Amino acid sequence: MKRLIISVLTLLAGVCASSQERLVRSLTHEHYTVRDGLAQQQAFRIFEDKWGYLWITTHNGISVFDGKTFTTRLPKRDFPNDTDNITSYDFMQLGDDVLLLSASGITFFRPGGNHEFYPLPDSYRKATRHWKSIFMLRDDSLYLFNCRDSYTKNRYSFFVFDLNGRTFTKSKYEMPFISCIFEDDSGVYALNDDTDGWRMLQFGDEGYSVVRKGGRGEHAAPVNGKDGKDGEFAVMAGNSLYLMKDGKRRYVGEIKRFLDMYFTGGNRYIISTSDSKVFTWENSRLNEIPVAVQVVRDAMTDRNGNVWLTTENGIYNFYDMRFETYALNTKGNDDIWGVQADFYGNRWFSSQTLGFRRAGRDGRLQQAEYRLPDGSKPPPEYFMGYMGGCTDAGNRLWLNFTGGLLIFDPRKGNDAVLTHATPRDGSTLASYYDTLTRRVYAGSVTDDTLMLIAVSEDLTVKRYPFLVNHVISVCRDGNGRMRVGSFSGGFYFDEASGTFSPDTAGRAYRILMSLCADRNGTLWKGTDCGLMAEAKDGSDRQITANAVNTVVMYRDRYLIFGENRDRLGILDLEAYYRSGAVRIKNFDRHRGFDVLECGQNGLSIDSEGYVWIPGGDVTLRFHPDSLMAVPAPAAVTPVVASVACRSRDSSYAAVTVAQDGVISLPYTHNNLRFELWAASMAAPDSLRFRYCLAGYQTEWHQTDGSRTVEFQNLPGGTVRLEVQASIDGAEWSPGAVSPEITIRPPFWYSPAGLALEGGTALALAALLVLLVMRYMTIRERKEIEQAKLMTSSVKSRYIPHFTNNVLNSINYLIRHDRDRALEYIAEFSRFNRRTISGLDRFVHPLGDELEYAESYLKLEILRFGDKFDYAVDVAGEVDRNMSVPTMIVQTLCENAVKHGFFHKEGPGHLKIEIYRENNFAVLAVEDDGIGRRAAQELNTQGTGSGLTIVRRKIDFINKYDHHANVSLHVKDLYGENGNAAGTRFELRLSGKFGGGN
Repeated sequence: MKRLIISVLTLLAGVCASSQERLVRSLTHEHYTVRDGLAQQQAFRIFEDKWGYLWITTHNGISVFDGKTFTTRLPKRDFPNDTDNITSYDFMQLGDDVLLLSASGITFFRPGGNHEFYPLPDSYRKATRHWKSIFMLRDDSLYLFNCRDSYTKNRYSFFVFDLNGRTFTKSKYEMPFISCIFEDDSGVYALNDDTDGWRMLQFGDEGYSVVRKGGRGEHAAPVNGKDGKDGEFAVMAGNSLYLMKDGKRRYVGEIKRFLDMYFTGGNRYIISTSDSKVFTWENSRLNEIPVAVQVVRDAMTDRNGNVWLTTENGIYNFYDMRFETYALNTKGNDDIWGVQADFYGNRWFSSQTLGFRRAGRDGRLQQAEYRLPDGSKPPPEYFMGYMGGCTDAGNRLWLNFTGGLLIFDPRKGNDAVLTHATPRDGSTLASYYDTLTRRVYAGSVTDDTLMLIAVSEDLTVKRYPFLVNHVISVCRDGNGRMRVGSFSGGFYFDEASGTFSPDTAGRAYRILMSLCADRNGTLWKGTDCGLMAEAKDGSDRQITANAVNTVVMYRDRYLIFGENRDRLGILDLEAYYRSGAVRIKNFDRHRGFDVLECGQNGLSIDSEGYVWIPGGDVTLRFHPDSLMAVPAPAAVTPVVASVACRSRDSSYAAVTVAQDGVISLPYTHNNLRFELWAASMAAPDSLRFRYCLAGYQTEWHQTDGSRTVEFQNLPGGTVRLEVQASIDGAEWSPGAVSPEITIRPPFWYSPAGLALEGGTALALAALLVLLVMRYMTIRERKEIEQAKLMTSSVKSRYIPHFTNNVLNSINYLIRHDRDRALEYIAEFSRFNRRTISGLDRFVHPLGDELEYAESYLKLEILRFGDKFDYAVDVAGEVDRNMSVPTMIVQTLCENAVKHGFFHKEGPGHLKIEIYRENNFAVLAVEDDGIGRRAAQELNTQGTGSGLTIVRRKIDFINKYDHHANVSLHVKDLYGENGNAAGTRFELRLSGKFGGGN
């Protein structure tokens, strides 16, 4: 009977414990599924190539991930020769190729998408009993194990694939099924696991032998499914898991339902179980990853330390396991506004809907007890928590809430109830304990009255009206003055008179969100203009440019701040004190800092040195020392994945590299496009490329995130693209280069042509008269063609659409605004005069061209109003009298207005830049319109004849003047979010047109 009673009580205690509200701990992670672009939910192998891309096999295909976007490659579409069960695929890197190992053979993938497939001979297939491929690279050959005849089902064998000759050779003997293989100085070994226990096999030229056996009932599993780490493998004996190497067992821990073990680099192992639990074993410590996943199939640590798991339900990224999240497991919605730690190590969570809850060190939650000064219970709507709080010299915890300030006094014991420190004050928005006066200062709002309150240790309250705006931050600066921050800027508080005076130092910011001072007297300020460091003399130094919500001093070693509500920044104060150097590490959602509001509601530091940040639905915890040890994300070395070319009248087509590694193109195919290949998991939004086309350019240019580089109308010669990648724009990766590309000159510029010209010099002299006549004919044809081009240019100015718009606008203004109508008529008259005067001039001075272009833009601005504006920037070294083709800048401006601004929402901006670059004069017209692709899709107004005439003029100049080098380059502009942000046209002129020699 006694045992029955004890059992019932134990059961009841367990039920009560299970229903107890608790803190739910997790590691920050990203879960990717088909909704994010993954080919299929069931993910198997995962592999990172040397450019940072992730390759994932699923039941439906292969997904390649660049940190932001999944690209799917389907077997029947992208590599139709290989149609086997894709779950048996595996990867390896070989030079610039990614090898896909399947049941039926090997596929070589190259950057840019090209591939080659080599099938296993005859009817042999790689077994799919084990979903991982077993292979070994040795002596320029790839060994594929667990292969057998798909018809006869004979015992397993292996094939050797010659990587140079691309041929398969079958082994001479059969073998049992093996689960991993590895090689050391003494030979090649494999692991075999069956019902009798595991066996270690050693292979020779004529067969294999058993060199070690496990106990009966013991089972072994490979680490990472292949060669593991120098021959390590896992052994399961009962519920005990061991790591075995060189015949020695190393105890890992008690693991139930063991499934697999993965070595992910460094000292970290990932252990999965069949009941959806995942453990890490690192530095001889076994810890469970507190995230429920469905059967781990593979694990990997990428180059930035992030842990990736492939599961039956997508893939997980665990951001180096340095950020932990804590959620309130309550019956209501979690809206955590603040978190504070008390003397006993409890965590106090404030909420707008749940009031205050306290979590002990065991993680159990309890509703905080609170009484009004008269001993009565407050109504629920009165007991709402706000952000922030502080601790005084007596370790009393001060909490902000809708009724003022609450105090938890640890001297009254761990179970002490909260007491009300300011019974007549309303909502408290900020609190600060001042060690000099031993008072708590807080911003308060009562019945729309704004004030600063000061509470002494004996709970004496003083109130100081603050009629400007809410007090949202308080701190004493390095000169001992009390500073107050608000939504209307900063103020000084005179404690003796109780008055406030505005900070009139002409600060750049409008909102002063947060304040803290360091030991050197520097006042750190979080503002709407970024992080500011104010010296004792009152001068500001701007540290960052993005809005900063919270600034907190961490033990005078780091400055922790929340930036843009979605990024954490940690500044190394010791480096700043020592040399003034600004060393900041940033963490965003790609690096584990994944909360809804970064520092919007403040943060706190507990006695163990952990920082707690409330983030809306969860609270994030981290240790700054651990984060500062994380290396900054580094850009991988990119590669030029593909090169394409086109002629003036054709589309881009891929080019092939000759055996000597050179690409040779005719002079007609002098338009090149390069595709770049590189990815980043830690900072995909910040990955940038820069390039220089050696032999044509001397300076580096950035792509603003684009992976495509184009060059138009290149001159003859040999060029080679050099490219680098960067994360922060300061540190650039080692360079990569494309193959050399030779654009062959016309035959008459080739050695053979020159020899022919020399050999026929006498004959040419005899035909001098004929040549003179031919020259006159060509000159006459040139003048005719030039006249046709000028006529086309003038006609394009008088197309009915433009003229009708002008006349309609004049007609409207005559009725409504006569003065503006007269201005419009005068400008239109000037425009027509300049158009007619240029009818017989193929070129004219740059100054005349700019006046003509501005006349056109003024007409369009008069018609469209505020639809767009423009600016003209002519560098000082540019000669305004140099010759340029007539109407060419105006045509580019017209193209920007018609196709860039007509459908744009909001005002646009057009910029004309004239500058010199080496021996070239560059005429650039740049707009921030909708971009070329959107303009084509919208079928924006215009016939497209303007740019056609420009290109015909360029061809005319290059055709009849071999000393001239005129080209037009078009660049599509993109914003930080990857969306189209306008178009830039660059006209490069050399020779007499560029003002050169």
